[in-house]
Amino acid sequence: MCKFSIIIPVYNTEKYLRECLDSVKSQTFPDFEVLLIDDGSTDLSGKICDDYAKNDERFIVYHKVNGGVSEARNFALDKIRGEYVKFVDGDDLLDKDCLQELAEYIKQYQWDVIEHSWYTFFDDGKREFENWFEADYTVKKGENKSYLYRLLFDSYRMGSMCKKAVKADFFNGTKAKIRFDKEMVFAEDQMVAVEIFDKCESVKFINKPYYGYRKGLQSATGKFNIKKKDNIKMLLKYLDSLWEKIYHDKDAINSYNARKLDNIVSDIGYLPAYKNVGKKEKKEYISSYVNDDYFYKVLNENIRNLSKKKALLKYLLKKKAVNAVYMLLCVQNKLK
Repeated sequence: MCKFSIIIPVYNTEKYLRECLDSVKSQTFPDFEVLLIDDGSTDLSGKICDDYAKNDERFIVYHKVNGGVSEARNFALDKIRGEYVKFVDGDDLLDKDCLQELAEYIKQYQWDVIEHSWYTFFDDGKREFENWFEADYTVKKGENKSYLYRLLFDSYRMGSMCKKAVKADFFNGTKAKIRFDKEMVFAEDQMVAVEIFDKCESVKFINKPYYGYRKGLQSATGKFNIKKKDNIKMLLKYLDSLWEKIYHDKDAINSYNARKLDNIVSDIGYLPAYKNVGKKEKKEYISSYVNDDYFYKVLNENIRNLSKKKALLKYLLKKKAVNAVYMLLCVQNKLK
């Protein structure tokens, strides 16, 4: 048994992997294991993982046939020995004091989840920080979780699993046996995060950026995948099932409907950047949104305080003006 199990799925990240693993190895808190899941890499990533395992017994490598990030994480979750689980992506960074400070908070109270912020960094050295929470916030057993749910429903901030430390009890079956849906190509993190927060009884929010998220790499958002829309619907319907149990006031409903619209606008907004499909497929994708009863209901909601850009796009989508939507997105993409 150790304090932290750090799960790192690895797939063709040789350019950045050593930097990532060095950030983990340099933790000022030494009581951890690292499960490196080489998910069928075709570059030198697998060898790099082996090198670290040879020199540090806390690093454990598993080589497997490529199955995607969710399958790799699930594979690791079946083998964890830690009290808490931390997820790291193979091109990102962990602040050297991350585990030490998380352990101090755990010593004070056995939190189910510790949620912290992150910073975004770029290959040119630029960093961007954001205050995720107005102040540190806690939810303890028996207390009202309404603020926690509001954060879940109102924004994407709670979606990433990489800015959490979660009790292993939620993965090993003691409290739950939560796993990632390997069929999802989008929002799989958010689905797991929502399930964890729904089941947990205590959460500690820390407004410190312990995690560095590398931006600018090609990712799942870089290629068109027709499953993305269905994954978004799956996530939102799950949120709907929770929402109906908790919120009833008009302001909250407006905020939640705006969140759902954001999912549609964000997904459609990526279309001009996709290089692996043509104009016809992109227009068909827009059409599939406006002809879907669930999403069309969202488009018909009266959502207050929308920006002019979102209001215009919402109006065109509501009118099923597919050609106009596509032209507007192309123009906006060129102006970026």
